[in-house]
Amino acid sequence: MIRKLVTGSLMRKLVACFVLVSAAQIPIVGYLSFDSAKTGLEQAALNKLDSERELRKNELLAYFLGTVQNLRFMAQTPATRSAAETLQSYHEYNKSGPDSAFDTNSELFKQMYASINPFFKSFLETHEVNSSGYDDIYLISGTHGIVMFTAMRSKDLGADLRRGDLKGSSLTKLYEMVLKTKKPSMVDFSIYAPLEKPALFMGVPILGEGDAVDGVLVMRMGPEKINSIFGSTAATGRSTDAYLVGHDFLMRSQSRSEQDSSMLRTKINTEAVKNALQGKSGTGLFQNSRNATVLTSYSPVGLNDAKGLGADFDWAAIAEINADEAFASVQALKDRVILIALIIAALSVLVAFVIAGTISKPVVALAEKVAQIGEGDLTSEIPHQTRDDELGALATAIDRMVRNLREQIARITEGVVILSSSASEISTTVAEVAASSAQTSSAMTETTVTVEELRQAAQRASERAKSVATNAQESVKTSAAGKQATDDTTQRMRHIKEQMTSMGQTVVRLSEHSRAIEEIMASVQDLADQSNLLAVNASIEAARAGEHGKGFAVVAHEIKNLADQSRDATGHVRSILEETRKWVNAVVMSAEEGIKAVEGGVRQSILAGESIEKLYADVEGSARAANEIQLSSDQQSVAIDQVSGGISSIDLAIRQNVSSTSQLESAAKRLADLGGQLKDLVERYRI
Repeated sequence: MIRKLVTGSLMRKLVACFVLVSAAQIPIVGYLSFDSAKTGLEQAALNKLDSERELRKNELLAYFLGTVQNLRFMAQTPATRSAAETLQSYHEYNKSGPDSAFDTNSELFKQMYASINPFFKSFLETHEVNSSGYDDIYLISGTHGIVMFTAMRSKDLGADLRRGDLKGSSLTKLYEMVLKTKKPSMVDFSIYAPLEKPALFMGVPILGEGDAVDGVLVMRMGPEKINSIFGSTAATGRSTDAYLVGHDFLMRSQSRSEQDSSMLRTKINTEAVKNALQGKSGTGLFQNSRNATVLTSYSPVGLNDAKGLGADFDWAAIAEINADEAFASVQALKDRVILIALIIAALSVLVAFVIAGTISKPVVALAEKVAQIGEGDLTSEIPHQTRDDELGALATAIDRMVRNLREQIARITEGVVILSSSASEISTTVAEVAASSAQTSSAMTETTVTVEELRQAAQRASERAKSVATNAQESVKTSAAGKQATDDTTQRMRHIKEQMTSMGQTVVRLSEHSRAIEEIMASVQDLADQSNLLAVNASIEAARAGEHGKGFAVVAHEIKNLADQSRDATGHVRSILEETRKWVNAVVMSAEEGIKAVEGGVRQSILAGESIEKLYADVEGSARAANEIQLSSDQQSVAIDQVSGGISSIDLAIRQNVSSTSQLESAAKRLADLGGQLKDLVERYRI
């Protein structure tokens, strides 16, 4: 089916395109419209459920706050204060001990009860229990904790909250909270034992002098009012299930979906309840306790945050409705969108057939004429079109094209004749040029071989010139080094000569100093002889002096010894000086011979330096000549390379010319063949 639409007539294709475009747009537009409306409707459903839950929660808070206000008002009335004082005085008067029971059967109590009760009974009658949830009113002693009065004479009348069976009950808890805070207080629902049914207590203090708590005024409340707030659907017109859940996950109101009492019996442990008990608020789809998907709005009631209630607990406020019911408007919108889409699709098909017919008919007629022209019949006439749209313009353009085509075919026919004759002449000329180019190419090939041999010979000569120049440069370097070494040797020989001369002068001075030392030693020898003679004379004089000259004799003896030692040392030094003089003379002779030898070496070094300098000049000249030869060889090689390159380029150009000539010859032949084909092709058209 799809293949027929794609390959069929233009009519089918246009209809298919219109239908496909519409089919693609309708779902997209429908989906976007539906999605946008769906989001708004779903959000409206969420907001509506959220408003329902918030409305019920606010009504519940207002109910509790109103109850506190009623209790405050009653606690401050003279009737309540008087009743508390009267009952307190009655108990004080009748008790026989601290643990005495409160007598509720005496005639006196009955009389007091009859006078007190109308005030409180009228309040309860005014606030009917089914509409207010007020079950009973209590007066509890602030001193003894005894239930001194109940408006409905309940079973707990006269009970002692501190010592009796009600110790630990929710009523006792409320009583203790009021005494402790001296403010209104409230305790959660629990099964109250004397009545065996759920009860919630709210109480306010009855303050006396110095803010002393003379008593506690308590309201016992049932679930009736709470159930009317959270169980009714009259305000919404929908099957919304609204209920309260405590921290023990037990319900604090009656569920609309249950027949039996669910207060403090049915446990609700859903995700929404957990979130609300954690102080969170929100709205969304959740599973309820019956595992059904419901739209749920949840939040904490806020009892513990409400100013004036004195509650130490809070509840979760839940409002839920079946998801299908909540989103019924969304489903209805979906059905309407689908119906509208089908209607639009049908209209699109009808419009597609009409528009496709107006387009395809003139196109088919025009296609038949174009087919005749395509077969070569240029005599076929395009029908005149009166349309002002693109199809009319197309027909006019094709008609103009056919007329132009007739003129072009006529001109091409004339050109084909000229082309055929010109192609023959070109083929003949190209053949002659090809033969001439082949001979030129052969001659250039031989020239190229000769130039290549010349280039190789020049290259070998250049390499040899480079080798000679390199050796000459090395010889120049060697000669320069030899010249420098000879100069250094001559300089050093002269330095040695100077050192030898200086050494000879030093030895001469040393000889002169030796003679001076000999003269000094002769003086020392004379001095020693005189000292010896003086010592002998001193010894003689000491002998003459006798005993008094002994010390002088010792000194004379020591002087004589010193003179002898000086004579011996002088002799030893004289012998050393004699040896020194001999060595000095030998050194002087060696120095003179060394100076003569050095002078001869200096003369030889000067001669060698002059010879090496002459050799250096000759080698340097040879090196310059070798460099010039090398430079000439390099220039010659470059010139030959350029000539060789030029000849190679000419040879390549000639070869390319030969190849091009061959190609031109082939092209000329193909041109002649093409002229024949064009002639055959043009002959197919009838003009």
